[in-house]
Amino acid sequence: MLGLEDRPHKINADRGNVVHKALELLARRKLAEQNGHKTFREEEIGKEWRTDRMTSELALEEGWNHYSKKAPYWDWNNQELATCRYHLSVVLNHNGGMYSPLKRTIVCPEQYFDLPIEADWAKRRLYHPHLGKAVDVQLAIKGTVDLVVESTFSPKVLQYIDWKTGSRNDWTSKKKPVPKKDFAKLCQDPQLRMYHWALWKLYPGIEDILITIFYVADGGPFVIPLRKDDLADTEEMFRKKFDQIHSVTVPEDIVGSDKCKWCFHGKTPLSGGKVSACEQVGSEILELGIDRVIAKHGNPDSISAYADGGGRTAPRKKERKVAK
Repeated sequence: MLGLEDRPHKINADRGNVVHKALELLARRKLAEQNGHKTFREEEIGKEWRTDRMTSELALEEGWNHYSKKAPYWDWNNQELATCRYHLSVVLNHNGGMYSPLKRTIVCPEQYFDLPIEADWAKRRLYHPHLGKAVDVQLAIKGTVDLVVESTFSPKVLQYIDWKTGSRNDWTSKKKPVPKKDFAKLCQDPQLRMYHWALWKLYPGIEDILITIFYVADGGPFVIPLRKDDLADTEEMFRKKFDQIHSVTVPEDIVGSDKCKWCFHGKTPLSGGKVSACEQVGSEILELGIDRVIAKHGNPDSISAYADGGGRTAPRKKERKVAK
């Protein structure tokens, strides 16, 4: 909400972005082949390629070049490149390539969604700090799904694949050492539930959706058995979280906790400040109230502009309709 530029704690996240981008380019190549197009374009990089020239190595090179320029503060060395190449090969070769975009029927790479929740509880009248008055609002869910493909046994069953190059650690747990997310935990994962809900809204004519989260370096693919009957429980999850957020007037103060070790803003001041952004904003909330702080520091565009993975701002249209 404050529109602050974020920076990962380590290179790991941007290394994962390289692999994601390579997989996206391969999916776009396969989609171009399906549509009989000799070239295809990817908007974030801003380039066009011949479809028959896009190999896995070129896809990796393009992703590497893009993110190494975007995040020049990391040491983009040959060892990091080798790790990216290995992670990409794990996906492309797993179980005979069953998760390789090149071997699947692509429905949409980087499927964007921005969907309102129609339930009465999702409609509120809230004070708008920038307008200085109360406005009628409706909760909407935004995000981007890594890849949507047809299942291998029916074109009316979709499979959503989400790539994770990080660990499977359950960072919400208070246990030490941090446990891994097991199958039961993944079935309740808010991100997966949100994407499952969104895909049913985007593709209402399908029969079923398979949810697959692929931990490239920590366990491989997990197929989550969410069904259409689970959508009501997912919306109840949204309602509880929305109510929780709406009830907060002073956010929990975690300055100095272990979480600050991971956060760029726990170490970096706002422009012209002498203490960290978190400390300054936290003290101002106590002094001025959260509405005045958002009005002072908030960036209205950053609240409504999120569209694609990686923080891009141009929403994508659905690229192909599924047979109904």
